[in-house]
Amino acid sequence: MEFVIPEHNIGVRIDMNQCLLDIKSSMERILNKWEKLPTIGNGESDGISFCMLQMMACKLNSFVTIASHEGQQDIESLSAIARGVYEMAFIYHNMFITPESDKESEILLLLWKIRGFNNRIYSNDPYQRPEHKSRDQKEVERFCMRVQELIKELNISEKASKQILHALDKGTSKITGYQFVKDNAIITSFEPISFEKTSGLFKNKEKLVLYEMLSSHSHPSYLGVKHFDYMHNVDTTEIDRVKEYLIQSVCYCSAKFMMDVCQKVKNGSELRENILPQIRFYVDISNFM
Repeated sequence: MEFVIPEHNIGVRIDMNQCLLDIKSSMERILNKWEKLPTIGNGESDGISFCMLQMMACKLNSFVTIASHEGQQDIESLSAIARGVYEMAFIYHNMFITPESDKESEILLLLWKIRGFNNRIYSNDPYQRPEHKSRDQKEVERFCMRVQELIKELNISEKASKQILHALDKGTSKITGYQFVKDNAIITSFEPISFEKTSGLFKNKEKLVLYEMLSSHSHPSYLGVKHFDYMHNVDTTEIDRVKEYLIQSVCYCSAKFMMDVCQKVKNGSELRENILPQIRFYVDISNFM
């Protein structure tokens, strides 16, 4: 696959299959290095980052295994994994990279935690122990109080404050991104960013169709069935085209996530050295895409 850097009109050809393996290798190198580093002084975000990196590595392993299968290509499973890779990269970038202050990042992190606990609080799981639900509710109450404290420390409008409090009180487990909209350093609004808004992760607007494309191939919808029928019974060359697009998407999202983690965590500069040079170059030129 060839990428063109517009400012210099330079074409760069990259083997995306090899790129995928290099990202997988780089991620494994980072995890191995991270396990040997001292954890004293690490913040909570470091622990979350390490766990999410492990989860991303598992997704990559599954994607590589399915993509390397020589028989009938399971585009639906590849799409589902690619969607999960994108969602994790999106949420991490939104919580830890885009906020302009530690207080803003903490609010997004707390909101993410609350939505997670809501999964159990509002669950009808008959096997869930009552004391667990009670404990989760107390945690949510504590998180909400902390958010209210943080709001008071921000340069923020009344409208934006109410929007944050409304997001806390929704009682939903739906995960989404959020943006602190500012005017002259004053937070004027707090707007949700859905996964469909890929500009939250990508600079180039041409990628705005990515999430819809991943969803259409992984959902058991009528459109998903139509896509499957077309690829397998009408034009089988479409399988290769979609697979290539999925590999490209996974490469960028997982590499971007890996770079974001190294930017955020305490020993990030040391961990970043374990990313193969060609992957750092790939992320850099991909920002022009």
